[in-house]
Amino acid sequence: LGGLVGAPPGTALVDCRTRGEFAGRAEHPYDAPTDRHRMTGHIPGAVNLPAEDLLDRAGLLLDTVHIGRICAQLGLAATDQIVVYCGVNDRSALVWFALTQLLGLPDVRCYQGAWAEYGSLGDSVAAS
Repeated sequence: LGGLVGAPPGTALVDCRTRGEFAGRAEHPYDAPTDRHRMTGHIPGAVNLPAEDLLDRAGLLLDTVHIGRICAQLGLAATDQIVVYCGVNDRSALVWFALTQLLGLPDVRCYQGAWAEYGSLGDSVAAS
C-alpha cells in the first residue's frame, strides 16, 4: 500500500466504509472499543464509496447504469488502477465485485490489510 498513498493520477484509493467512518466518527457504541487503538479518518487521497450506496432499499445491487454514475461522480475511470478497502475487507469485497463483474473495470484490487492494518500504523504513517 505504501506505493499507493500519494500515487500519481490514474491510481484511485476507494474507502468503502460509511461516511462517518471515513470522516473519523464512530457510529455505534461498539465501534469505540474496537477502534481505540486505531487512527481515525481515512487513507490520504482516498475517496469515499460506502458499500451500502451500491444497494437499493431491498438490499439488492443497483443496476450498472446507477453504479457507473456513482463511480463517474467520484472520478473513477476504467483506465485507473483502483484499490478498494474497508475495515476488514467485507464491504470492499462487494464494491470490488460491482466494479469488476458488473462494470467490467480491468484493474481493481482489494487492500488486504484494510483499515484494520493501516489505521493501526499510527505514528509510523504520519512520519512517512
